[in-house]
Amino acid sequence: MKDLKAIFCLILFLIPVFYLYPAIANENSPKNGYELLSHANLAYKKGDFKSAKQYYEKLIQSVQTGGDVFYNLGNCYVRLNSPGKAILNYERAKRIMRRNADLEFNLQYVRDKIQAGKDINPRVFFFQWLRNFTRAEIIWSFMIINLLFWAVLILRLWIRVEWSFYLLLSLCFLWLISGTCVLSDWYWMSHDKRAVVINSEILVYAGPSENDTTLFSLAEGTMVKYERKEGDWLLIRMNEEKRGWARTKDVESIVLPENNSVDKNGV
Repeated sequence: MKDLKAIFCLILFLIPVFYLYPAIANENSPKNGYELLSHANLAYKKGDFKSAKQYYEKLIQSVQTGGDVFYNLGNCYVRLNSPGKAILNYERAKRIMRRNADLEFNLQYVRDKIQAGKDINPRVFFFQWLRNFTRAEIIWSFMIINLLFWAVLILRLWIRVEWSFYLLLSLCFLWLISGTCVLSDWYWMSHDKRAVVINSEILVYAGPSENDTTLFSLAEGTMVKYERKEGDWLLIRMNEEKRGWARTKDVESIVLPENNSVDKNGV
């Protein structure tokens, strides 16, 4: 009976490992596309930022890439005088490369240069502090605690000593907290509604048509939140008072489409 319980505990331990490990295994570098990455980096080092940009974008279209690719692509757009696209790719890199001083400096430099304003805070709930940790760090912490929790639980099937009970109780608390952190980070990563104005000053209308009333304009590099898409139009907002419709070609979501391709027509 104890053997069956141990096997059951082992299965429960392996379930989160099976689902979470691929999320961090593919995060830091592309699995394929090394030839494209090599060409892109070579062009970047030579100062051929136009060619480097094209290679980096092809790489992003074809494979799951790490934050360094988005970071270098953002640098290319800075050199090519496209601040909106630079901010967009810096923000994409920031979702992966958290606590990176060079990235933070470059992002703030571009924002200050075009006076784009501050980022819209994507987290307004208790787990705001999670942005200080990378996704890999959050998942690895949970997986280690998960391993210890189930190991102690299995141990208690044969050895029931007092200290193991309190250790299990503590690990149970940490398991719940770390698991909640993983879910919170997943929710933020998949429900990030921020977008960036990627073209020069754009007009925002009261409805999804140029015949509607013009409400206000937005400068390139401005951060907004999108609500929904309707044809070639996107409902965006700066705050509760500032809300309207913009063309999708002028605004691009920070979160890439599910097929990991760069949407040339915006969100």
